[in-house]
Amino acid sequence: MEDSQSPKGHSMVDLKRLFKNKKSIQSPSNGAAPGQGHGHGHGHSPGPGHNGHVDSGTLSPPPVGGALLGQHSRAPLLTSLAALINQTSSQLLSSSQATKRQEGPVHEPFTQDGSPMVKKYGKVEKELGSGAGGSVRLIMRPLDHKTFAVKEFRPRRNTESFKDYTRKCTAEYCIGSTLKHPNIIKTIDIIHENNRYYEVMEYAPIDFFAVVMSGEMSRQEINCCLKQILEGVSYLHSLGLAHRDLKLDNCVLTKEGILKIIDFGSAVIFKYPYDQHGSSNADPIHYCHGVVGSDPYLAPEVLTSLNSYNPQPVDLWSIAIIYCCMTLKRFPWKIPHPEKDNSFKLYAMEDDNWHDYYLSNECHKLLLKQRQLKNQIIKLNKKKKLIQRQREQEVGEVHEDDDEETVEAVEEKLRSLLPVRVLEDDEMQSIVDELKVIDAKVEEFEKIKDEKRAQFQKQRGISSATTNSTEDTAILSNSPRSDDKRSKSHKLIHGPYRLMRLLPHASRPIIHKMLQIDPSKRATIEEILLDEWIKSIECCTLKEVEGANGDDDEDMVFVPGKPSHEHTVVMDEGKEETA
Repeated sequence: MEDSQSPKGHSMVDLKRLFKNKKSIQSPSNGAAPGQGHGHGHGHSPGPGHNGHVDSGTLSPPPVGGALLGQHSRAPLLTSLAALINQTSSQLLSSSQATKRQEGPVHEPFTQDGSPMVKKYGKVEKELGSGAGGSVRLIMRPLDHKTFAVKEFRPRRNTESFKDYTRKCTAEYCIGSTLKHPNIIKTIDIIHENNRYYEVMEYAPIDFFAVVMSGEMSRQEINCCLKQILEGVSYLHSLGLAHRDLKLDNCVLTKEGILKIIDFGSAVIFKYPYDQHGSSNADPIHYCHGVVGSDPYLAPEVLTSLNSYNPQPVDLWSIAIIYCCMTLKRFPWKIPHPEKDNSFKLYAMEDDNWHDYYLSNECHKLLLKQRQLKNQIIKLNKKKKLIQRQREQEVGEVHEDDDEETVEAVEEKLRSLLPVRVLEDDEMQSIVDELKVIDAKVEEFEKIKDEKRAQFQKQRGISSATTNSTEDTAILSNSPRSDDKRSKSHKLIHGPYRLMRLLPHASRPIIHKMLQIDPSKRATIEEILLDEWIKSIECCTLKEVEGANGDDDEDMVFVPGKPSHEHTVVMDEGKEETA
């Protein structure tokens, strides 16, 4: 948000250029940092690694825990991941040394017809994106014309040994290749040639950032994407892994609307199986350090607790920012630092007034139900009158307004009310009784809110006039400003309410908890998934065919979310369509 009431100044298109590759990667203080760098996946600035295969298509690392990981088993991944990294690194190093001894011309990979890589995957096509971490290009396999994305890792730096460089590339590959979830990109192969590393990965063609910025996403589509991200991150956290660089750029979509999390170059292991058995440490979490990620998505503790922070709440903060971006089409702030960003400074202050988002949401749901029932009664009474009028016309009764209300007009109105069922008297009375109950509950909630508000004002010495002025400001801030004088004297809204008021009522309780500045007060992934609103979202997903192992695309079947909705597809030419 900017200094005014509505956060409309931070265009994500403009900010994307500023924050594209702005990050410093450091190893965690205690936890293991599997990879270095970051970058984007398909279509954005790629970092070191996503998924891959080994050395010219001839040397492959052994599979590790694939089936077990699909069952959310933590031990097979974390107990063997370090060993797998070492083993794969050794294989790649050994292979590279053998390659150096062979004489022959140096050529670009995926370009020579006789190359084992080209035979297996085909020649590279257009570039999807590039950055400090490397570049991503498309390839199409000749055998079945299937498209893959190939990420070329950044060149080795002069200050790092080839062994260290290999380990960094291999680490991210090993993580990606062991993950198995519908909302995690598939890692297929890692290839070494000419002292460079290349990853072959599943290709999801839709740019999530472009979809969000298209402004075409429906409320159901936004909720579906949020739930898919949460499902993917829940899977990662269940394995003791944190992503640390969640953002729009690190999500891609299939044409069916399945969201995939990409780029594990900044991922860390924050929990090992042995931490839960006989550990004297009350907190088995391995904290990490270093500023990792893009400024708008960073959690505040990444900037203020550089030496040690829990990476789990960091991921959850980033997800909440992604939701705000989907809903508002802009970032709430440029960077979560009160001394560098006035919008965040205002958000971090205490609220001007008392707010209980759970209570407000319950009240909002009651008011919606009340409106629905009243509209039902109105339509029902209208239909009854039309039926009566139709009967009178059939028996030839004449009314003064018969010229205006013809037989055809009555029939047309009745057709429009066809879904409205005529209720019996006892059913009608039931609706009236329900409305009375709702009225009583709304009155009770309003009384509680008034008491809490008065208590809040008393503690802070705020007059009701000031509070009402602030509430009026919140309403006015959504309206166009035609008076410069009013704008200059406009009272700023302080606290989280300045952002929460812009979000749908149902989302406010849990998003508010996800955006708690104190990470110890932030909602956990378990709390988020148990939230009433989150639980109600049935997102699109992939289900494994019975008896299949889930390794091939044919083993998975698409299951659309409910209520039925379409997913926006942004084409390269800038046109949108829905799938």
